[in-house]
Amino acid sequence: MIVGIAAGNSSQTVILRATLIMIVCWVIGRSVGAIAQWAILDHVNRYKQQHPIPDDSLPDT
Repeated sequence: MIVGIAAGNSSQTVILRATLIMIVCWVIGRSVGAIAQWAILDHVNRYKQQHPIPDDSLPDT
């Protein structure tokens, strides 16, 4: 805020710009997080399908 005011901007302009950038970064962060979560869950599900855990409770016949 001090740098924005030192550059000749009003404090209202500085706070408005900072708030807008904060909202944009929040949206980007949520999007990246959602994509990462989807990718991890997809990888885990594919791994579970390719490497099933054998059921040892059934006797061998």
